[in-house]
Amino acid sequence: MNSDIISFNSLSSRTESEKILDECFFVLSTARDDVRHARNIYHSLVISKAYRFIVVCNFISNKRALEDYIFTNDALIIKDFKFFNNAPKKKTYTFKTSN
Repeated sequence: MNSDIISFNSLSSRTESEKILDECFFVLSTARDDVRHARNIYHSLVISKAYRFIVVCNFISNKRALEDYIFTNDALIIKDFKFFNNAPKKKTYTFKTSN
């Protein structure tokens, strides 16, 4: 993937999650213990909170640890939302991201 910032949440496809792990989380080392540690961090970030997105900043050049270039961004519910005024009110939400 050739992009400066990648934002994603829980990926249902194993192929996609493996690509993200290969390109973003295994940058520092590919030793067995480091790969296991990176996988554990990915899974703990994904399930840590509802509507949490993982943000990978590839433009950061000095990468010594995963915390140097991998961040989280949470979406906040700001109000109830209706598409049509006459329709019965359904439980849908509008989201706003926060850092």
